[in-house]
Amino acid sequence: DYGVTGDGNKTLNVLAGLLTSLSSLTLLLLLILLAKGFTITRGRLSRSESVKIVVYTSLYGVTNSALLVYDTQCTDPARVLYTYESGAGYGLVCLRLAG
Repeated sequence: DYGVTGDGNKTLNVLAGLLTSLSSLTLLLLLILLAKGFTITRGRLSRSESVKIVVYTSLYGVTNSALLVYDTQCTDPARVLYTYESGAGYGLVCLRLAG
């Protein structure tokens, strides 16, 4: 289809964005658990630490997903060459810097 019309497969682009978002969330969660010393110096986390980690990663995931949806629905492909040149891209960069 791309060779004939020049249009890419939008479903694969969305899937790639979702997988990128999921990998970023997984890496962040692993780094937080490593910083807390989980399975290195202790085998359990306290209930409050677990709740904080779940809330933080959930907010990170929801915000990342919302920015991805905003990027796919509201960004004009004629004006934006790369993802990080749009408003959603600036939000993704800020989210990664804050994470």
